[in-house]
Amino acid sequence: REKEARMALRPTADNLQKLMGVISACQRPEKNVREPAENQVLKLRQMPGYTTCMMTIATNGDVKIEARQFASIELKNTFRKYWQRRGNYFIPEEEKNTMKKAMLSERVFSINNTLVFRQLSFGLAQLARFDWPRKWGSLFPTLLKIITKGDELQINNGLHVLLEVLKILTQRRWMMQRQEFQKQSQPLLAVILPAWINTTKQLFDALKGGKEKVAVAVRIGHRSLAYLRCLKELAIYGIPNLDRSEHAQSLFQAFKEVLTVLMPLSRSIPRGHPLRDTLRSMVTCVMGTVIGAQKQHPLDFSRYLGPFVKFFTQTLSEPFDKDRELIFEKQTVMTVNLLSNVLSCPQYTSLSGSGLVFSATSGIQADPQAENRIRATLKQIFNNGFVSTLLNVAIYRLLLLKPSDIQEWEADSEDYAMELHNDKEMNIRSATHTLIEHLARVFPQVTCPVLMSAVNKLVKNNDIGKSLNERVVIKNALYR
Repeated sequence: REKEARMALRPTADNLQKLMGVISACQRPEKNVREPAENQVLKLRQMPGYTTCMMTIATNGDVKIEARQFASIELKNTFRKYWQRRGNYFIPEEEKNTMKKAMLSERVFSINNTLVFRQLSFGLAQLARFDWPRKWGSLFPTLLKIITKGDELQINNGLHVLLEVLKILTQRRWMMQRQEFQKQSQPLLAVILPAWINTTKQLFDALKGGKEKVAVAVRIGHRSLAYLRCLKELAIYGIPNLDRSEHAQSLFQAFKEVLTVLMPLSRSIPRGHPLRDTLRSMVTCVMGTVIGAQKQHPLDFSRYLGPFVKFFTQTLSEPFDKDRELIFEKQTVMTVNLLSNVLSCPQYTSLSGSGLVFSATSGIQADPQAENRIRATLKQIFNNGFVSTLLNVAIYRLLLLKPSDIQEWEADSEDYAMELHNDKEMNIRSATHTLIEHLARVFPQVTCPVLMSAVNKLVKNNDIGKSLNERVVIKNALYR
């Protein structure tokens, strides 16, 4: 340790100037200049104090932006490689503590350069992955303080960091730290949920103000979407017992209320409008939360399932515009995928071919109340009339080739077929095909008559389609 202290890189003016020279050389196009500098950087990474110097450069507003970007990327890479005990060198504990404190400092969250801050946020998320919760218990309380008491820039940056931290924790360590994560999620939900509701109300009020309020609405919309993306991770992974949680009840009730306003707006907003992408991202984020919660908590989420299935399915009745192009393709595909997920969920049905029959090994039997609730909910949703209507919508609307499909096929049939095969999850025809397969397995007594009726009308009665082209398109849908 004494040797390390003597060899440490301290953020003095002289050391920083030398490091700036190395950074500049790393960005030169000449190979004979760049490669020696890059090799020197690899050695510098293994010197105590290197991350402190890089942090000083990255957060210095007087330094050229290229050097700050380089320093922020170096921090992220050094954390990933040397934070844990691997090989002969790892970052000393004292330096780690300094870095964690610096990463949550006001100076970092006041950075207004997106590229620099995003790299630092990735680095901070890496530290959360390694040290939370045992060695960094102050992480979430500090982020909450920034989000609730910071200025506009700090709040936006704080929400971005929170999202990156939530994503990396839920993706890689959620199962290991599930109880602690769920415990920490409660104070986060208590702040983020009401903040999102209030911000979304402000967004709708600003939209009523016409063109004069568009700039304000765009700024508020970005904030609302940032809150919503954090809520998605918290709802899917951070709430135990969804059916009994007050946070879950408030969240999904707010979703239903907001969607009644948001869905028509997102479908009708014209191309080129500055809020089009934001509003549509909000809709798909809500749908992603519903789909994720249903997958992660199929039994508990059954309490909220019915209203969302009915609401989203209503949009399938008019999925196309006057040019037969999908009005909101991603939302339409996600709706179809939600229906497929419900029908194929092993905790819901055994897919025995005689309707919604519960599996004896599904685990539902352990909770009779959950069993009865799910049974009633699914039978209420998937009645014969609903299934028949859904099949007709699938055949005569969703499976039909669009004009753009025909153009792409005529231009290059092999590329079109390959794209259709590789993009099954987000392609409406592939998603609809999967849904019909599930409907046929679960409801053969409804599916077969509808399919045969469509075939008979086409082959015998000859009354489907006003033109040869339309008949070919419908034949293609039936063949699928």
